[in-house]
Amino acid sequence: MRLKILAAVLLIVIGVGAVGFAVFGPNLSSSSSPQYLTATASRGTVAVQAVATGTVQSTAAYGLSFGADPEVISSASTTTTSSAATATTWVVKTVQAVVGQTVKKGQVLATADPTSANVAVAVAKANLAAAQAKLTIDEGHPAATVIAAAQNAINSANLSVTAAEHNAQITVQQDELAVQQAQTVLSNAQTALTQAQAGPTADQIAVQQASLSNAQLQLQQAQQTQAAQQAKDQLTLQAAQQAVTNAQTALADAQAQLNADMNPAQPSSTASPAPVVTPDPATIAKDEAAVTAAQQALQTAQNNLSSAQLAAQTAEQQAANAVTSAQNNLDSVQANYNANTTPSQTAIQSAQQAVVTAQQNLTAAQDRLAAAKTQQGDSLAQARQALASAETNAASSTGPQSAATIASDEAAVSSARQNLSNAQATAAHTTLTAPADGQIVAVNVEPGTIAPTGWAITMQTTALEATASFAETSVVGLKVGQPASVTVTAPNVTVPGTVSSIQPVGTSSGSNSVVTFTVTVSLSDPPATVLSGMSASVAVTTAEAQNVVTVPAIAVIGSSGNYEVRVLDSAGKEQAVPVQVGLMSSSLAEIQSGISAGQTVVIGTVSALNSSTTSGGFGGIGGIGGGFRAVDRGGAGGAAGGAAGNAGTRTTTGGAGAGGAGQP
Repeated sequence: MRLKILAAVLLIVIGVGAVGFAVFGPNLSSSSSPQYLTATASRGTVAVQAVATGTVQSTAAYGLSFGADPEVISSASTTTTSSAATATTWVVKTVQAVVGQTVKKGQVLATADPTSANVAVAVAKANLAAAQAKLTIDEGHPAATVIAAAQNAINSANLSVTAAEHNAQITVQQDELAVQQAQTVLSNAQTALTQAQAGPTADQIAVQQASLSNAQLQLQQAQQTQAAQQAKDQLTLQAAQQAVTNAQTALADAQAQLNADMNPAQPSSTASPAPVVTPDPATIAKDEAAVTAAQQALQTAQNNLSSAQLAAQTAEQQAANAVTSAQNNLDSVQANYNANTTPSQTAIQSAQQAVVTAQQNLTAAQDRLAAAKTQQGDSLAQARQALASAETNAASSTGPQSAATIASDEAAVSSARQNLSNAQATAAHTTLTAPADGQIVAVNVEPGTIAPTGWAITMQTTALEATASFAETSVVGLKVGQPASVTVTAPNVTVPGTVSSIQPVGTSSGSNSVVTFTVTVSLSDPPATVLSGMSASVAVTTAEAQNVVTVPAIAVIGSSGNYEVRVLDSAGKEQAVPVQVGLMSSSLAEIQSGISAGQTVVIGTVSALNSSTTSGGFGGIGGIGGGFRAVDRGGAGGAAGGAAGNAGTRTTTGGAGAGGAGQP
């Protein structure tokens, strides 16, 4: 693109130079006085455009899948799974769509077997019936099974409260014992320190030896008692567990007998009609009573097992506490023995450290005791709360149901009804039709296969738009609704359009980190040769002044607020006239006051090519670069700029050239 622009500029320069030489060349060599390059102020249009390259694309793309409404997607090339995908399996029956095909709104594209969708509808109907049945039951009286379940919940909660009370008692006792032992250890450590400082005697050593032997004997006895208790508890728990297993087996047998009597075997017979054996109501009632008795026996066995486990836990915990106490006592006696039989400075230091450690252990034990009281109190409170909740639930479930329960049942019925409606809506989409006029982009289904979870068919509309990335310096002048023209490269056509959206967040790329903003232009009636994906040049008119006095931009000198234009009076002399300048492009300037249409303005001077003046240069070239271009219709700047080039001279003003009149 850049090479094309440079080539066009070069051709313009050569053309202007050739014309200038033809017009002024014969006179330059024979005249030493300044000759003026002039143009005539005229009425016309001054317009400024922002230009960027972009791509033509469809305004909308649709993803079509069985069981759902058509969904607008970001791009016709989207391959992600449909957001409306359902669990229904769709077996494709027919496919009429072909990639590249032009279709009309409502045209059938594909059909699928509705069997799976109909099954989903049947399941939804069954769920609705179940929800309605529960609502009907809750509005009446509870069944015997509901009452039994509520009572079981209360019994279980009672056991939890008992267990929490036992655990709280055992834990707190254990921690209190630990505090007492820590206090004893501290006292012994302090005594040992005093004795170490005083020095041991033979009697003290003998006493320590006797204490150590006694402590070791106590530990051995506690360990033997613990082992015996564990063996006894193991036998008790095994017996209780076996009772539970036997009760479970009895319950299974009773249930199996009930099932067998409810479904008696039918005799084989060739007679027509064949005789039918029906269940005996008396036998069924007897079997149900046996099942209920077996359930109660199982509950009793389980309660006995829980009680046995709780008793075993209590006994073993007490035995363990005894072992711990004996071990702690042995450790304390051993420490005292070590301290009191080695009267030295090292023993004194060790005794001092033992006092510090014992004090720390006492503090830690006291903290644990306080925490245990809080924790066990919370656990007991939670268990009692659970019991109260079970009693409340029992009262609620065995009596008339509350308004909240009825409301919950009604909500479940409403949800099931909505699920049925959704299933019916899904079943209604067994045929894919075109949601709008457009073109088929992708077909991902074939007859006899299962439709994918993504789009079965994708299509795009025939309406087109162009998107282009404008530099941040250009986008500040753009607004939604501005007119634009889009030149499509491949067919070389220009299509009018309107700015429809401007991306509010810019992006940067490349080493120069140029920030660009995506601008979308909707196209008005593009020809059939314009296709989605083609490259295009987008030009947006950012400012325009129509039917105004215009002069070549090269004729304006000065700075903002202090502009002048040089005009020729009747005697051919140059005069500077202050002017008010409005919109200015790279080639034309709007004159709001100071001169009027028809006046001759100076755009430069020329002199002979062989003179030594440096006041020249080619004019008429401008408006290239910066992302903008000027559209100047009705101006006279191009001719004047070309005349300067004809003479082979350079204009005195330089810089902005005067572009020719014509189309953008």
